[in-house]
Amino acid sequence: MKIALICPRYFNPEEIWGESLEFMQLQSVLQRMNFTAHLYDITNWQGAITKPYDIVINNCNTYGGIHHAMSICPAVKIFWVVSSPINMQWILTEDYGYDFYLSISESHVNEIRQSGKVAYFVECATDTWTFHPDFMGNYDCNYLYVGNYDDRKISLLMKYFRDKDNIHVYGNGWDAFYHPSITWKGKYIPYEETRRVYTQAMNVFAIHNQDMIERGMIQGRVYDILACGQPKKNIITNQDISRVDIERLDYKYRVNEILDIIDKKEWKR
Repeated sequence: MKIALICPRYFNPEEIWGESLEFMQLQSVLQRMNFTAHLYDITNWQGAITKPYDIVINNCNTYGGIHHAMSICPAVKIFWVVSSPINMQWILTEDYGYDFYLSISESHVNEIRQSGKVAYFVECATDTWTFHPDFMGNYDCNYLYVGNYDDRKISLLMKYFRDKDNIHVYGNGWDAFYHPSITWKGKYIPYEETRRVYTQAMNVFAIHNQDMIERGMIQGRVYDILACGQPKKNIITNQDISRVDIERLDYKYRVNEILDIIDKKEWKR
């Protein structure tokens, strides 16, 4: 089976954000499961439409040309909402030919269904071959935050940073910000090194945007952190993560869920 994945960007490691990282992990897991899986982004997405794939899964919301092209794609076409749907009203109002939608929010799935489209609840996950415990014997810091500086989120972060000490931060923009307990470690950390810093921190922040909280969405970072051996109690978050099954963190479980959905053919028009 041949599967194409479309994400916003993957060619420049410093420009990779949530949606792209999720599909990089998904591609790795699919290949381990002996599927042919190719990853595309906004620079070369046409190949996912024109080449003979069995399944095309898109999570790139920001480039409308991809949606318009779906009507000519003969594969099973899926749009997967793996982050905040705040700018995805088109899902409710437009019909671009996707066979069905996936979302990491049950309430969002219900909203999509009410618009007359077929949708299913499928969580994020991680690649447990990349994210696994990598403890070297000594903790690097008491608290860790990985993420770019964001004016819209800084007041929320300060609420969680307050009264904390020895906080290590990786992300762009923090060099111009001062906090007595923060040590800025750099604007970028290579993907393959993230496992080490997650494991070497005593506690890790996973702060969600308000719209994700309201919709019950759990960001992929939580699965990465848990796969690195951190217990839930060491994840400092503003989201309820109690439903995450630590025995099913790997994307292979999501792949099987999606294949089951396809096999049942309930989505057939």
